[in-house]
Amino acid sequence: SGVFNGTKSFINHVRQRQEDNGDSEGSTTPSTLVNISSGAALKPYAGWGAYCASKAAVDRLTECALEEEKTSTKLRAYAVAPGVIDTDMQEMIRSSTEEQFPMVNKFVDIKENGSFNTPPYVAQHILNLALDQTTPQTLPVVQRIPNEKHT
Repeated sequence: SGVFNGTKSFINHVRQRQEDNGDSEGSTTPSTLVNISSGAALKPYAGWGAYCASKAAVDRLTECALEEEKTSTKLRAYAVAPGVIDTDMQEMIRSSTEEQFPMVNKFVDIKENGSFNTPPYVAQHILNLALDQTTPQTLPVVQRIPNEKHT
């Protein structure tokens, strides 16, 4: 999986950087791993079994990565659910029938009401997490970005 391989590669990079700096105590600047999750990790959707399960796996993998690395590196790790963004996937969902995807009307309503999170809004949240150098990590690993219209 891309998330698994990316996480593994990032951790190897962090370890190598630490080794190159002769930093066996992990006192270098913290490194931040950000994986993209989904609200579907927490709620089952009919017709989305594989998607929901894979996003739940992203959350757990990210939590495990932090747990495994917390004594040897200054890794901070987040699984970020960006909220609903108007993507090609959303367009495909909205073109589904209720028989194919029972929750289709929810996503049609989000489009009609313009209630999507925008990429700049999501990016700013992720950037704030990445730039926060607090260690040990104090925020929960799993982060759900609130709806832009309600903040």
